[in-house]
Amino acid sequence: IRLSLVGSEMCIRDRDHYNEYDMTGLRCVEGIDCGHVRQQFGKARFESMMREAAKWIASGELRYANDRLSIPTERMLVSDAVIESLFET
Repeated sequence: IRLSLVGSEMCIRDRDHYNEYDMTGLRCVEGIDCGHVRQQFGKARFESMMREAAKWIASGELRYANDRLSIPTERMLVSDAVIESLFET
C-alpha cells in the first residue's frame, strides 16, 4: 500500500497494514470485520488471527459474533493486551 503525504510517498508493508487494521478495529465498538480480513489479507492470516483470538474469546476478553471480533465495552481496559497478541510479527 502506498500513501501520499504532502508530496512524499510512504510504503506500508502488508503486515503493518494488517496490524494497523486490527489495532484500529479493536479500539472501536464495531470491532474487526472478519470478512474484510479474509478478503484483504487472505485465508491463512485470518485463520492465524482466529487461532490467537480463541483464548481471548474463551476468557471473555474478546467477542466473536456476526463474523466480527470485538472487545466488550466493559473490557476495553485490557484491549492493548488483546490487540498486541493478534499482531503479526
